[in-house]
Formats: sequence, structure tokens, C-alpha cells
Amino acid sequence: GIPTKDLGAHSAEKEYIAKEIDSLPLRMETPAGLMIKVPPMALTANDGMVWFNTIDGLTKIDPFTDEILYTIEVADTLAEQGGIKGLLEDDRGKLWISVEQRLCRLDPQTKTFRNYDVSDGLQGNHFFQYAFFKGKSGRMYFGGTEGLNVFHPDSITDNNHIPSVGRP
Repeated sequence: GIPTKDLGAHSAEKEYIAKEIDSLPLRMETPAGLMIKVPPMALTANDGMVWFNTIDGLTKIDPFTDEILYTIEVADTLAEQGGIKGLLEDDRGKLWISVEQRLCRLDPQTKTFRNYDVSDGLQGNHFFQYAFFKGKSGRMYFGGTEGLNVFHPDSITDNNHIPSVGRP
């Protein structure tokens, strides 16, 4: 990924790195014929397989055989939200994806999303690229302009109760 270490007072060096990052192509083809975004967001899953952000969405491949296991076409969903900023997998195999203005939970088995934003208690409406981490306990960290979101995925429950609206 992009280094997070401060480069000190060498502004010429910072400018050079910024130019190098800006000159990267927006996409490239892997030897297996997979079109990925550059710089790629990749995640080694609990089962040893690898997730990549691709032009079409997210693709899971077997790194030992280069076989594409399947693609979840989410390009429209994630592209309209500024693209993938961070990608983690919880202990139950669900993917947690930070995008420009929200945090998404993707269940790869059902290919369903659940989106979270400030109305769910997130720190703000902007996440930073590569500002994410999963601790040994399974706790996840996603950083943004207003601070850090820290949570354990097992502690997140959805309220499926639809309140009745109308006259008493």
C-alpha cells in the first residue's frame, strides 16, 4: 500500500511520491485475465483465498491455481460511493468495506449489502483510503475525517422491527 510514515521535511520527496502515485494506470490486467483497479485493494480471506477490487466489483480467486471462484458485481453500488477505501473480513466470512461516505457489510454467500452511515453512529461521512485494520480480537478499525470507528462485528445487530406509523 501507500506508506503512512511521515517523510519529514523533504517536500521534494513528497512531491515525487505524489507524482508517482498519480501516474499509476487506473486499471491493469493480471496474468489470469482479471481486470483490477490500481492501486488494488486486496484481502487474503480466512479460507486462504484472495479478494480483489475489480472493474466489475469484487472477485475472489484461488491464489494457488489462479482460478476465479466468483465475482460479485457491485461496481455500480461501490462506484457511486467513491470506490473501495478499505476491505476487511470478519470471523464469519462477511466483508466490511469502507467507501467514500459509508461502511458496507457484504455477505458473499447471499451477495447482499447492509450499509451503515452517520445515522448508525459512524464518525462522519468520509473514510480515508487504506485507513483500516483488524486486531487479533477481531475488532475492526476504520478511519475518517472525524475520527476512528472501532467495533467488533459480532456486536453489530440489525433492528428488523418496522415501527407502525399511523393513528393510535
